[in-house]
Amino acid sequence: MTLTQVLIGLMLSSLLIVSAFYGYQIIKKTYLKERIAYSNAAIARLILQFVGPEVQSSGYFGCRTLDDYFPVNWVANPSYLPRDKRPIYGFRTTPGACPSNGMPQSLCDRVEINSDLIILYNVPQAYSSLAQAVEPTMDSLLTQNSKGFNQGALILISDCLQGDLFEADDIAQNRIFHYERVRNTTQYLSKAYGLDAEVVRLNSFAYYLGRPARYQGNQRNEYALYRHDFQQGKSKEIVGGITKFKVEYGLLDPIRGMSYRSAHEIPDNAWKMIQTVRITVNDHEYEFTIRNRRRVNLSAYYHNCYFDAGCFDNA
Repeated sequence: MTLTQVLIGLMLSSLLIVSAFYGYQIIKKTYLKERIAYSNAAIARLILQFVGPEVQSSGYFGCRTLDDYFPVNWVANPSYLPRDKRPIYGFRTTPGACPSNGMPQSLCDRVEINSDLIILYNVPQAYSSLAQAVEPTMDSLLTQNSKGFNQGALILISDCLQGDLFEADDIAQNRIFHYERVRNTTQYLSKAYGLDAEVVRLNSFAYYLGRPARYQGNQRNEYALYRHDFQQGKSKEIVGGITKFKVEYGLLDPIRGMSYRSAHEIPDNAWKMIQTVRITVNDHEYEFTIRNRRRVNLSAYYHNCYFDAGCFDNA
């Protein structure tokens, strides 16, 4: 073999190695792009599956209508959730600190990083109708089907004229008890209900960022999105690979249109007027409208008024 042949062989081998290296780089970049696209698609699917429907149905108080407003009597308040008629609420979390808004310690203890936290109140989880009329003195509701209802759940019964909220003491054979068997004390309903009444199980949830054990020591600043169930007092990871979780709340100004604000920019008395929620996860935005927002007389708050002038100070 001559020197020329050796040099040609080395050159061809070098070209093959360089080609293989660049081919590997192209395949690697394509794989990473597909992996990111798949991850974003999975995140989007879970956001739309969990967060979206619960935002849209939060603040439910009966009749499956948007505008009906009727009194709801709180027969008993669940121990796991502060009484609240706002459909939605949010704040910026601080590790080791529990805000002075009555939040359960079981949730505050799980906050490990600075992150937006959104709370969705009174989300309907199960529906049923009565199998027999109910008098205020009766200790239970006989329903058509108690599937999806459980002991300790927050139950709403309503007929579009009035409603009662109570904590289910027990569930047995399609019967939902609203009195404390141990103490033998009855929590009376405010009125009688006919067969047209609706029985709904409500629950409240919170979404926030946390760092699971597998991310400890991760230098990429990745987190997981958690869903906290207030009745169970437990949090469950929804999806990982989150680098950004931002929540903004939409208030409608008839002059300027929809204005989005962070939680700390919204006065306490303006939360009942939140109409939309915009959630940014990584680089993608999702916008949801609260369908069950109860009627609010906005004209009194918006007349000749701008946000910067303190429109919501007396809302």
